[in-house]
Amino acid sequence: MMTKGVRLAFFVFSLVLLLGVSYLTTGSLIPMGKSDIIWFSMGGLMILLGSFLVEYFYTSPGDVLVNTSALALSIFLNGLFPTGWHWQSIVIGSAILFLLATLSILLGEPYEEKNATLQYVARIFMKVSTKIGRSTVLFSIAFLLAVNTVYGFEKSSIPLYGFWVLVTLLRTFPKEILDVLKLGQPSGTPLLGRVLFHHAPKVLFGEVLTEKERLSFGDVVIISNDYPSMDDGQLGLIIEIISLRNRRLVRIYRLDDREDQSTPAKFFKIKNPSETVSDRLMGNLIWENRDKIVGLLDKGSMIGLLKVEVLNHVELETGVLVEAKVGDTNVIYQVTNATIWAESIIEGNKVDYKLAEAQQLGVWDSKNLSFNSYGWLPEENSLIFKTLTEPITHAKPEKMVHIVGKIPKSSFPVCIDLQKLVVLHTAILGTTGSGKTYLALELIEELIKRNVKVICVDRAGEYRRRLRDEALDNIFEIETTDQVTNFLQSDKLLGLYEFAACQTDVDVANSVATIMETVSRWCEDNHGVLDFNEAKLCVVLEEAHNLIPEYMFTTKDTSDIVNRVSRDIFQCRKLGIGVVLVTQRTANVSKSILTQCNTIFSFSVYDNTSLDLLANYMGSHFTTVFSNLKKRQIVLVGSASLIDRPVILELTEIKRPLRELTAGEEESGANTQEEDLPF
Repeated sequence: MMTKGVRLAFFVFSLVLLLGVSYLTTGSLIPMGKSDIIWFSMGGLMILLGSFLVEYFYTSPGDVLVNTSALALSIFLNGLFPTGWHWQSIVIGSAILFLLATLSILLGEPYEEKNATLQYVARIFMKVSTKIGRSTVLFSIAFLLAVNTVYGFEKSSIPLYGFWVLVTLLRTFPKEILDVLKLGQPSGTPLLGRVLFHHAPKVLFGEVLTEKERLSFGDVVIISNDYPSMDDGQLGLIIEIISLRNRRLVRIYRLDDREDQSTPAKFFKIKNPSETVSDRLMGNLIWENRDKIVGLLDKGSMIGLLKVEVLNHVELETGVLVEAKVGDTNVIYQVTNATIWAESIIEGNKVDYKLAEAQQLGVWDSKNLSFNSYGWLPEENSLIFKTLTEPITHAKPEKMVHIVGKIPKSSFPVCIDLQKLVVLHTAILGTTGSGKTYLALELIEELIKRNVKVICVDRAGEYRRRLRDEALDNIFEIETTDQVTNFLQSDKLLGLYEFAACQTDVDVANSVATIMETVSRWCEDNHGVLDFNEAKLCVVLEEAHNLIPEYMFTTKDTSDIVNRVSRDIFQCRKLGIGVVLVTQRTANVSKSILTQCNTIFSFSVYDNTSLDLLANYMGSHFTTVFSNLKKRQIVLVGSASLIDRPVILELTEIKRPLRELTAGEEESGANTQEEDLPF
């Protein structure tokens, strides 16, 4: 490949040669005969212009339109069309190429895939028209035909044929000729293209001007005005390749801050960069982590929520982590949403981009197994990576800390504080079968391991069937509310209270109220008011929408009882007592109780009541997450979480038994149509 100066020199040399051949053959520098004009102007001159200047890098359909119309018009104006079938064939062929080039333009972008059939046809038309309609082919035919018509194969035609062969060699084998003349570019840095514009201080767009060099993400280039040595110019990394019609664009990210005195206009590919420019790449964070680049920070980003322009070869999903450099600090974010938008890049051509939203989790704290919020954001257009930080966990969780799961596609654990989970109240939300009961069972088993008493109010008898053996040994059967005190005085840690199927809504609500009043009175008598949040007892209300319904879904008598329960729950925190609500019908649960829950575990939810409630905890922008959660994935937010912000996590999978109920248990249990199925 030749530089612009070398191409201009070759053009001037070839033009002088053409004038010399014309003078030698016709006695005039510029021939005036009709056939002579065809081989001189529409043949030799157009071949030179196309070979070295106009179509050196590629031929566009627009170039074909100009070439074919110029040749056909010249034949008509010189009166050659009626003189022979060969001229007529050239005109007809030019018309066909003109039509194919026009159709390829009208059919749209040949490399878009909005309509596969049309784009396939457009690509065929473009390739046929540009291969045959390029100046070196079309005008070579005209040149050779005109020379043959005027001179045949006589001795006087030898200089003309020799001229065509020489120009073809100059155009076809430039590298070999330039190597002999020592005018070629260094073999290790072939010219790839030209810089179009700077999109940001470190990001620029370029156009690829060759089809010979294969390009891929991660290729290293030198950005310079002339063929550089390995120590010159700015190093750049190709982070994206974009196809537009018959043009290829690349997005390049500068790897260093070296400035040229003038604005760089070209970029050159570096072969084997690990060897040739290793000293300049050593210790470069971007180069060393190039395989982890996912995109660029976009406008509209905030401290707590980044907007990331995802590169076209990268695939992300909800819940995965990305990382950015903020100064010298690595800050971690979690992807929560994504949209597609279009941007006009050049000459009105639009490209679709994926714009991801990522919420800040913070800086990883390996000692406390959590993230610490960070108070600033990265610079615009800075690179965003897949997680670079390794979740090294030297410290063991404290006694009341439990690892409930991990962040999807990572090893980062998500921990909860069981003290706060109890005394600040908790709600577990999700559709039927999402896994709410399984999560409640895990929390119950972790609490009794830490000597926290738990009372489960279960209408379906599901807990007894799913508990693991070590928990079953701690069960105390609470057959009536009068036995609650007996359980509290026993050494058992898990009390199961299952309603009889015949109980009315008033009886159910009254039983819950009695349980709350009894445990509050007993804890106050035995432990007194606590000055710190020490969990003493937890009451789990399974299918809470049936136990403590919202006033509009029940009678006045039941509503009055639910108000008593709400007052008890409000006051019991200081006694070390808390509740865990488990429900799939958020709209039916007493809001005065539900809003006291300071920690939320939410599986997939779709109803507006649940989404409105969750929006109060984590912001409306986060509620789009819930429809995209996979099995065993939840969103955790609130006081019990060691992470300050809402986080998507994958629950630890625990295999549980499925025991058959005895005849007596089946008779005493309520209907189980709303059983929360396993993961």
